[in-house]
Amino acid sequence: MTKITPKRHSDEAPQLRTSLSRKALVLLVAIFLLLLWVPPLYQALAEFKESRSVQIAHIFTDFWRTPQQRAAELRELLSAPAGEYDGELVWLKALHINRHHLLDSTSAEGEYWLSLRGLSGSDADFEQRRSQALEHASVRSGRRASLYRVGEAFFKYTIFSSSYLRQWESVTEESSKFALATRPAMQWWRYQLFRDLGEKGVTATQGDWSFYRTGIDWTIIDPSLEPLPSLPLPSIWEFQHQLAQRDIQLLVVIVPNKSSVYPDYLSVTGEFRSRALPYLDTLRAQGVAVVDLFAEFAQARAQNDTVPLYLAHDTHWETRGVKIAAQAVAQQVRQMLPQSQSTEEYVERSCKVERHGDIIAMTQLEQASFMGWGLEFAPQVVECAQVYNLRRDSSGAVVDSILYKDNHRSSEILLLGDSFSRIFQSDAPRSAGLVAHIAKELQMPMASIVSDGGASTLVRQTLARRSGVLKGKKLVIWEFVERDLRFGAEGWLKVDL
Repeated sequence: MTKITPKRHSDEAPQLRTSLSRKALVLLVAIFLLLLWVPPLYQALAEFKESRSVQIAHIFTDFWRTPQQRAAELRELLSAPAGEYDGELVWLKALHINRHHLLDSTSAEGEYWLSLRGLSGSDADFEQRRSQALEHASVRSGRRASLYRVGEAFFKYTIFSSSYLRQWESVTEESSKFALATRPAMQWWRYQLFRDLGEKGVTATQGDWSFYRTGIDWTIIDPSLEPLPSLPLPSIWEFQHQLAQRDIQLLVVIVPNKSSVYPDYLSVTGEFRSRALPYLDTLRAQGVAVVDLFAEFAQARAQNDTVPLYLAHDTHWETRGVKIAAQAVAQQVRQMLPQSQSTEEYVERSCKVERHGDIIAMTQLEQASFMGWGLEFAPQVVECAQVYNLRRDSSGAVVDSILYKDNHRSSEILLLGDSFSRIFQSDAPRSAGLVAHIAKELQMPMASIVSDGGASTLVRQTLARRSGVLKGKKLVIWEFVERDLRFGAEGWLKVDL
């Protein structure tokens, strides 16, 4: 009987496959590292040829040199006024106070030592030993303070700080030669394949609409996990108190984000509630007058959802949204100023204007191109309602009509606002925005101060510099978009009028 021996497979094949796998892994790692370092090396060579500082070297410079330099500058700032004090306040020499003392006077020992030297002239012998002891303590404390400042800067202003890395990344993205050369083509392909608007915009899931990503971020960021950088409510209450001291009332108008009015355009399922509504409830409970545009716009959509409230590719509202907001504000104003009488005659006339969406402008997609092909976005034709001020003669016949304009002298109402108060008002077609339509609803002149994106703090700072405009005012309307509760420029600082 013949014995059949099974054929034994060679062990070389698995070894060969393993070897190939390792080579492929090494090759992939090498390609990854090469791609990782191509942009910074390309940028460094370009900056070197242009005789500019190499951006990537800033990390290493800031890692060691910058903290020491910052500490030295702080030390110099502390001691800089010394010469001025000695030159102007000669009488200080009689108190034996040496204002050229280069040690830190920020420590408790240092402050006490300086004060003691100035007050112990009559008892110099008695206080000499204590003064010397405190001086030595101040020296030690000053050294500790210097080391602390270096250490603080080392961990706060170098690669250990996320804010430093974000700022460095932002500067690198804006100045990167490699990114500037490849970005137009990448943007073109991403939009053609996926309708991707980039980091500034989001394409709607239904309809030819786009949304501002920052407004969506306000909706999805959990404030319990990521607290607000500054608190809006204390600033609003403080502003109301400052106005009340001048016998001026405050009316707060929070404009909904486009995504809060049309969450269904972003595939938001279930009941949606804006994060701004609790702020309205709290303000109302604390005695601050508010206008709830969220409820007004929800009701408007329920009654007629064919005429939009917001522009398709813009963060701002359409004419219908402007009118509804103006009517709601005017209704609240009549309750707050029941004695005020109509003093002007305003009417509206329709007109059309072409508007290019600011979302498209922020995404810079109009600059995207590939092989000579670009992206074109047609402007949206908007039907606006311009407000005119009529002039009549003694018989009542209309003799003139002029476009609405603010009247800071005779108006009782001042509106502080952001770009939602600017659109159609100072922008084309002019006199068709929120301010003009509030004036039309009330048949009263208005005054306004507008700061794009800065209604949280910047507009109040402007008011503080021009506080004379509050003369004769009975009411201030403070309008800002809801996303500014978190993302307002300069936060929510306290501003003294």
